[in-house]
Amino acid sequence: MFHNVGGKRFEEVGEDQLVSFAQDGKLISGMGADFRDVFNTGRPAIWVSALEQQTFPLFARAGNGPFQDWTARAGLAWQTSLMAGWSNAIVDLDNDGWKDLIVARSNVTDNIALFSQRAFEEPNAVLPQPRKRAVPGRQRNGRPGVPDPGAHRGLAFGDLDNDGRMDIAVSVWNGQAKIFHNTTRGGNHWLLLQLRAPGVTGWGWAHGYG
Repeated sequence: MFHNVGGKRFEEVGEDQLVSFAQDGKLISGMGADFRDVFNTGRPAIWVSALEQQTFPLFARAGNGPFQDWTARAGLAWQTSLMAGWSNAIVDLDNDGWKDLIVARSNVTDNIALFSQRAFEEPNAVLPQPRKRAVPGRQRNGRPGVPDPGAHRGLAFGDLDNDGRMDIAVSVWNGQAKIFHNTTRGGNHWLLLQLRAPGVTGWGWAHGYG
């Protein structure tokens, strides 16, 4: 973590902010990270994707002190311990005002099937809002994750068809990119506002839910 010092330089404060290591004190193979207000407290949290047996750590702040490891308390430790993740994102997928977690997945070893029961291609995973402590991406048929396994790498989200629901785009190693259309049911939508003040140069963005 690089802290901006007066707009002139950056200093590394990862250890001081307690985000350099996982909850067991071990190093992790950081593959992706996102930084958003997961618990709607006004204080952004950090969510990191990693490799198998390392979990995907979630760091949050309760006050003005350093970050605390919320991985186990949010139910993410057991859900992600056998996952290998790459690019990840924190985004409200069902427009309930609470952000969910999504990660592009595949094993890091392309020939792992030769010496393990695990497969190289894996399904992407959607982990509902951490406060819900639910099983990751459980579908109606009981299968976890987003269907369609692949060698997934990069991930981005946005409302591609202007229907008020965030869609997902995922890049695939040595393959075609995939678009996942969000068909979540519900009457809520999101609103993006471009704020302007008379006589003030510049503008800012703000999100709203309803």
